[in-house]
Amino acid sequence: MASLLAGTDRLADDIMSMIGRRPPMFMIICWKFVTPGILGVLLGFAFYAYVPPTYRGYEFPEYSRAIGWCMGLLPFVPIPTVMIYKILYAEGPPLERIRMLMKPSTSWKPAKREDPLMAIDSEAKV
Repeated sequence: MASLLAGTDRLADDIMSMIGRRPPMFMIICWKFVTPGILGVLLGFAFYAYVPPTYRGYEFPEYSRAIGWCMGLLPFVPIPTVMIYKILYAEGPPLERIRMLMKPSTSWKPAKREDPLMAIDSEAKV
């Protein structure tokens, strides 16, 4: 998931700064193609093979299944809620708001200035 959000090249650079070498090409290919493909296929099969829950032949009513889905998705609600809130209350045109919110703040910087890779990224203008 981190590679999809941050990008595989950035993730590989971060790993290089932590352990001193880039991950093998096999890992990068897995992050870019294999893992998202497998997860997509599994998600598709999960929806395809979904069977409404039953208990000893009793099929639960639709509203109980809706309550179950709501309870299952409830932990994920804060993520899009905060995202929408931040976009709505930022200043500027909509696309500029999103671009500005996708960049690190000016207060973010590496703890040690010795790492040139991190120092370059943290000096980017916001």
